[in-house]
Order: sequence, then structure tokens, then C-alpha cells
Amino acid sequence: MTKRMIDGKIRHSQTFQKFTYRQRDLWHGLIEVADDQGRLPGNLPNVRSLVWPADDISLEDVDKDLSAIKKVGNIIRYEVDGCKYIQITNWQKYQSEAEWLGLSDYPHPNGWHDRARFHGKNHAIITLNWNEPIDDITYSTTFDKETGKKISLPYALPLSLPYIEPFNEGEGDVNGEVDGEGDVEALPESPNAYTVYTNNIGELTSFIADGIDNWLKTYPEEWIPAAIEEAVKNNARNFKYCDAILKRWKIEGFKSDSKPKKKSNGDTTQDIIARAQERYGMNGDNS
Repeated sequence: MTKRMIDGKIRHSQTFQKFTYRQRDLWHGLIEVADDQGRLPGNLPNVRSLVWPADDISLEDVDKDLSAIKKVGNIIRYEVDGCKYIQITNWQKYQSEAEWLGLSDYPHPNGWHDRARFHGKNHAIITLNWNEPIDDITYSTTFDKETGKKISLPYALPLSLPYIEPFNEGEGDVNGEVDGEGDVEALPESPNAYTVYTNNIGELTSFIADGIDNWLKTYPEEWIPAAIEEAVKNNARNFKYCDAILKRWKIEGFKSDSKPKKKSNGDTTQDIIARAQERYGMNGDNS
């Protein structure tokens, strides 16, 4: 279980004091069970099972208590592709002293930018908006449609792209332990695959980060930015398309699809790609 920091001053907050006893317990519970980005599934049965696994509380009461916490601006309740989620609004301030924060498995609310520091390939330390002092993070203001209350969403200007820090032997991983022995490979000075993906394709979720890790283990490193570039040229900015390019190159040879090849019907590879985009709706979606 990840350790969470809950400031004792929370009990002196005027909004906290307005909560009922059960709402205070729920607020503490949300902080404890949220992931490293202060995010969790927001469907009512899930919230109840995470916060009150041994209590018989109705879903109606769970919804009412969440609405009370949302009303004071402590959380955002939102939907993405029909799935409900919860985002704790001041999470980055709550966890300002954390040394490591991983990526979230859940999509973020509109206008939100995560702050992360985690390990990538070869002990590389990858950061996202990490070196921005918490007090210097700019907060954009939006309004809750139901309550009309102002909600602050953090964003950094300029927005930091994923950055790889040099690995110092003995620094350890998120649990303070060092994995493996022997020399660590020198990191390239050129933009890393994570940065290239974020700049050109889209958000670096934990799923995408794991996929890029697998690419780096499977293919020559220079293939990855080349595949991303090819996807951009073909207006197919998504992970699956990049993955398909790499798999094809492994069979046919590096950049084999960049050279037009006549098929039996006279079509070139680019013709086939264009038809596939039209048929399967590959129009720039980064999923």
C-alpha cells in the first residue's frame, strides 16, 4: 500500500468541519486509496468497496457524501468514454514532499496536467512537471456546472515534457532498493522515446509507458522515433499504429513501408495505409 501524507491541519479546515462524521471519513478514505496522481474510479460501488469495505452504507448515501465533498471544491467528478472517475483537486500540494509519483492508470480531467517521477528503462528516472516548485505551479480556473463554484486546475507554464535524469548507483527505486548489479548503460543525449511520443502522439499513461518499455526491449532504439514520425506523416497519431509499424519493420526490414511497393492490383503501400485509415477510423486518435 502506498503511503499517503495527510496534513494534520486538515481537521482545522472550515470546510472539513462542515462535513458530517461519515463525510470526513470518506474524505480521508479518498486520499488514502487514490493513485499517485490523486485519481480513482468514481462509480459508487467501487468507491464504497474501497473506502468502506466492511460497512453497510447505501449507494445513495455514498453519492450524497461525494456530492458534499465536491460542493466545497475538494474533488472533481467526471466521465471519460462512459466511465466515471474522481480527481482530488489539491493533490499536488498534498503530496509535495513525495519523492516518487507514478503515472495514473486513469484518464485525467480536461485541463489537468500530472506531476510524476518514476523509473524507466536502465534505471532511468523519468520526470513530468516534477521540477516545477509546487508554489510556482499556475492554477487555471474553471467552474463547476452544477454548483457554479470555482475549481482550480493545476498546469505548468511552460508545461514540462518527460525528462530522463542520470541514474546514480545507490539512489534506489521507489522502495529505496537497487535492482540488479553491474554497470548501467549511458543514456543517450538525444530526445528519449517517451519525450518523442509525448511531443507527437499524446499523453504518457502508465499503459503507454509500459508499451514503450517493451519497444525499447524489442527493437533498435532508433526505430521508435522513426515509427512515430511515420505515424505522424500518415495522420495516425496513436499507439496501435506505431506498434504496427514496428512489427512490420521487424518482418520486412527497417523503414520498408516508406518505400512504395507495387502490389498485384497496382496499389502502393501508402494507398493501402490510406484505405485502412478510412476504414478503421485512424484519424489521429492517440488511444
